[in-house]
Amino acid sequence: MFKKNIKFALMLLAVLTIKDLFFAEKIQWGENFIFFAVIFLLYSLWDWSNKPYDWNKNKSNDIR
Repeated sequence: MFKKNIKFALMLLAVLTIKDLFFAEKIQWGENFIFFAVIFLLYSLWDWSNKPYDWNKNKSNDIR
């Protein structure tokens, strides 16, 4: 999960940096890294929230 999320965010960082390199006067490193961090955290949260939780894993400990 971590490798997939970091690869996606790093590709996005590379694309933003290359875009700034060709189309802007200077590379906005601060904005690119902040965007990288936000996208990484949101994508990780999205990936984590899509994993189903096993609600029955503690059923064997119930008192009868």
